[in-house]
Amino acid sequence: MIASTIDYAGRQLDMELLQHVATPVNQRVYPAVDHWKDGSGPSIVTGMQKVVQRYAKLLLTDIGSVKFDESLGGELLTDIRKGKIQSNSYLEFVFNVASHNAVQKMMYDDNNTDVYGDSPDDEKITEARLVDYELRPETATIYVHVEIETRAGEMFTYVIPVRMGISR
Repeated sequence: MIASTIDYAGRQLDMELLQHVATPVNQRVYPAVDHWKDGSGPSIVTGMQKVVQRYAKLLLTDIGSVKFDESLGGELLTDIRKGKIQSNSYLEFVFNVASHNAVQKMMYDDNNTDVYGDSPDDEKITEARLVDYELRPETATIYVHVEIETRAGEMFTYVIPVRMGISR
């Protein structure tokens, strides 16, 4: 089970955007709104959940799509939607660039304590590695398996599904 805390003192709280992971065993991560259909609404995330949520959000942000911070994001989704991913090596390249940018942005924010305050080590990313991926043209989906490590030494592999935006 992912370590969690109910002592929120000194932590900035994020609302859950990704489906909550109760048992961390290489699970797919889906938007939480799909999970809220029971009417439960959002919950608070901390620790590894918060790290993964921040990372996935940055990884899947199109560069130029954030007003007042056009440099935020990467080309991963843009290239997927445009059909530019023609080989495994190009997918790995585009993913690694987007992942690197996401990790660097998170580290910058984590070290910018004057603006964001100081976060505990279990909410600070140190590395994200592409472990595996699955290309499924029949469903126009790519599943990206990413191992994330925190400054506290926790590691977890998440599977983030990305729809290619191609109607079938």
